[in-house]
Amino acid sequence: MLEILEKEKISKLIIQYSLPALVAMGVNILYNLADRFFIGYYVGRLGIAGVSLTMPISTLNLATGLLFGIGSGVLMSISLGKKDLKRGESILGNGLCLLFLVGILQSIGLFLFTDKVIMALGGTGDLFSYTMDYLKLLSLGVFLQVMYIGTNEMIIGSGAPKKAMLIGLVGCLTNIILDPIFINVFNLGMKGAALATVIGNFMAVTFQLIYLSRYSEHLKLKLKELYLKWDRVKELSTIGTPAFLVQFFTAIEVQ
Repeated sequence: MLEILEKEKISKLIIQYSLPALVAMGVNILYNLADRFFIGYYVGRLGIAGVSLTMPISTLNLATGLLFGIGSGVLMSISLGKKDLKRGESILGNGLCLLFLVGILQSIGLFLFTDKVIMALGGTGDLFSYTMDYLKLLSLGVFLQVMYIGTNEMIIGSGAPKKAMLIGLVGCLTNIILDPIFINVFNLGMKGAALATVIGNFMAVTFQLIYLSRYSEHLKLKLKELYLKWDRVKELSTIGTPAFLVQFFTAIEVQ
């Protein structure tokens, strides 16, 4: 892979890396669209309104994932270029730690204050109960969504954009398959859509971690690197901040 990066034309590399990266990022949107489709079909207009109301939450999760994921992915690519694999694996470990810890904090915060978040988003009356059914369960998997988004960028940074795309599609297809089963067959309604999304993200993250720990060609996930170093945290956060701010202000605008 390193030889390809050294010898291939820049224009061709841009296409090879950008298209799978765009598809992988678009998968995150498909989760929400799939939920809307099946909820609209089986639950109705209040269900769609409830899912739509949570869009700023999904955008904020995307912002957090990109904050640490893009920074880590860029630094991992630079490390590969310098053939400094030890530094690249250290960055990978730090990035994953940050994604997990910050994602857990977001999950806990959303779970504890779901009602207040819904009211702040404008959920009242019957819409409140529909949104609560969806968001309360979804909050338990927020850290998985954050981890999926960020780890996706790291896999791209490790030189495997197609792998990132395929893993993302596995999670998305899982969500699409489970949505009608949980919503209609098991009669879980809004909770079923949220559960399908959480399981889809769980599948994607599981495959990501398996790939990075076992099958990644150059930079592998190692337990000894799963701790935070302030210089690494500062470096990768600085690089990822612009992407974070774009999504953060998008979430505010959507709201």
